Amino acid sequence: VGSKGTNSSWLSRNMLLSGGVVLAFIGLHMYDFWLHEMIYKYVESNPIDTTRYYGFTVELFDLTRTVIYSIAFVLLGMHLYHGFASSMQTIGFDNKYGKAIQAFAKAYAVVIPAGFIFIAVYHFLNPIQ
Repeated sequence: VGSKGTNSSWLSRNMLLSGGVVLAFIGLHMYDFWLHEMIYKYVESNPIDTTRYYGFTVELFDLTRTVIYSIAFVLLGMHLYHGFASSMQTIGFDNKYGKAIQAFAKAYAVVIPAGFIFIAVYHFLNPIQ
């Protein structure tokens, strides 16, 4: 008798975990950016000041927050990879187009999170003087 999950990948067995982390990250991201914006505009009724965004972003991205965001983006990439590939398999595109779909899913799951990680690391490494 084989061990549990020998016919499935680590990603497929942990979609709930990675999905939960992605959901928690979305909550953190909404707190970091959207909530503060809504309070600034609608609760405090402050005038529009586009110069405050860069300083706020650089101030927000300390080492801890940058690491949290980067880890979340890596898990997002793994979640996207498995989700895209398995959804294509579910609708029947895995036979004829399987290799192309896997290649696209891998590229998408690397490029998108890498771009987001670049933004977080850039703001961490280039603070306002």
